[in-house]
Amino acid sequence: MKKTPYLYNTVQSEEIQQFISDNFGKGGGYIAHEIKSEYVHTDTMLIAPENTDRTFVTFGMGARKMNTPNNAKRCELVMCATKNIATQSKESFIISGELARISKFPFREDTWLGTGHTMDASEEFKEAFGYDFFAFKKLSLSAKLTGIDEDIDFLLLVPIYAEERQWCVNNHTLAFLDRLNEKYDGTEFNADVQREVLLPEDIDEDEIDDYNFMTVL
Repeated sequence: MKKTPYLYNTVQSEEIQQFISDNFGKGGGYIAHEIKSEYVHTDTMLIAPENTDRTFVTFGMGARKMNTPNNAKRCELVMCATKNIATQSKESFIISGELARISKFPFREDTWLGTGHTMDASEEFKEAFGYDFFAFKKLSLSAKLTGIDEDIDFLLLVPIYAEERQWCVNNHTLAFLDRLNEKYDGTEFNADVQREVLLPEDIDEDEIDDYNFMTVL
C-alpha cells in the first residue's frame, strides 16, 4: 500500500474537529500535530477540561479506507487518562504518539482495526504505563463528513496486561471488556490507572458465538 499520506480536506478537517469537540468535550488541552506522516496524516486532540479526565482523539486516520470485510472502513482512535496527567507532560505526549503510531498499522499491513481486536503496545508505552497490549472497542457514535460516503467510527483503546490478552485469545475480547467494566465501573479504561490483573472464568461456546456475532455488526 502506498505510503503517501492521505489527509482530510479543509472542510472535512473542520467537521471532524467540531464533531470531536461536540461529543468528547472542549477546553484545556491541545492538538498534537504530526510532523512527518506515512499512510495517513494523524493529528491528536487532547480534551482536558479543568479537574476532569483526559481524552485523546485522533483526526486524520479516517481519511483513508481500511481493507475490511465489512462496512466499517474508516475510524479514528480514542484513549483516556485521568486528570493526574498534565497536558504538557511526557506521559501525555507518549499517549498522543502511541495513537499516531497505531493509526498507520492497518495501512502498512493492508488490514483493519475493529472492535474485538488486540494489538501490542510500544516499549515506550509499556515502560510509562505498565500495560502490554490494547483491546479495541467501537464506541456508539460515528461522524459523517462532506465528500466521504462511509461513516467515521471511533475505536476506544483499552490498555490490558499480557495475561489478559491471552484470556481474550482463548475466549473473547468483548467478553473480557464487559467483565472489566463490571468490576471497575469504567475507571479501568484510563491508561494511567494501575490495577490488578483480571482473569475471569472461561466462557462457554454459546457466549463466544454471541460475542462473535456482535463483532461483525
